[in-house]
Amino acid sequence: MLKKYFLLFVSTLLFLFNSDDTRSCGPYFDEYDDYYKIFEEDLFNPARLKPFLLSDYIFNKTNEDGSVGPRLDNLKDWLKYLNNKPVIDDLEKFIYKTSLEDLHNFLSNPESLKPEWKNNSVFAYADKNKLNEAVDYLIFAKECEPQVALKNLWDEIERDTLVMNKLIDSAEVKITEVKTPFFKERYTYQAVRLAHYSGQFERTVLLFEKYRKNYQQGSLMYYWSLADYAGAIRSIGNSARANIIFAEVFDNCPSRSRQSVLSFRYSSDSLFTETLKQCKNNHNKVLVYTIAAYKAYSLNLEAIKKIYQYEPQSPYLTLILSRAVSMVERETLPQKHLWE
Repeated sequence: MLKKYFLLFVSTLLFLFNSDDTRSCGPYFDEYDDYYKIFEEDLFNPARLKPFLLSDYIFNKTNEDGSVGPRLDNLKDWLKYLNNKPVIDDLEKFIYKTSLEDLHNFLSNPESLKPEWKNNSVFAYADKNKLNEAVDYLIFAKECEPQVALKNLWDEIERDTLVMNKLIDSAEVKITEVKTPFFKERYTYQAVRLAHYSGQFERTVLLFEKYRKNYQQGSLMYYWSLADYAGAIRSIGNSARANIIFAEVFDNCPSRSRQSVLSFRYSSDSLFTETLKQCKNNHNKVLVYTIAAYKAYSLNLEAIKKIYQYEPQSPYLTLILSRAVSMVERETLPQKHLWE
């Protein structure tokens, strides 16, 4: 059956291929790619899997402001909370461009706001109570940011554990005080993230499990926190369980999918076997085989067979097969630059 499926897959490619590139089927010549290719992977894979198509780099080039970037995910979450009233560009400025001074003025002295903020649709359309809650949270989030976020790839973060512990304590107070579920889970996320980045892995696990009930089912903050929780679990010694959780994040949260693949580890056959053993269902096994096949950087027939056995219609099977076809293309078609 697997052979028939693969032949059908390849036959479909040949049927789609013709010399008219206006039909998006190839040959496809990307001026930024060193390889000629006939097979266009985007036709067969969901947009959220584009970062995992075959590339010379760890991940395929991706628009960080698009659907798999954390910023757009976060903005969509905020828009939903604000009943889709603000313009998304204004919301982006409000969340990412405001200073602490601007935010304090929103609360205490709105008349002193700069014209750009007075005319911002978040300020104009948001309910006053919602706006105050939002500003309170953003002030807190911006106070946390220097302890957890890189300014650029070349600098190391100078973390202050004392400050981070005070912020975690403040977050726990906020969790009990705020009534809105949207902010309860965001303060919970900040607490979990701070504990993780301060190297307090047991506290990270404790905080996540203590406040798990604050997360709305399948919410963005749940999966962002879950990734930090998985990292903490691995750091305190359960790599197999951490792998399964990272696989779950990969499956459900595009804006944390690449981070989860990087964090998934199987340094030995025994760890991979133990990871499979701890899977609660076949879908978990599909995810584990998918990430293992991706990280192998070569054709993994065993993974293809297993994914087909458990979920023959899985988009991850198509992803791994498309990577296999791209590998064959690179071996058989010439490169664009003769000196390579």
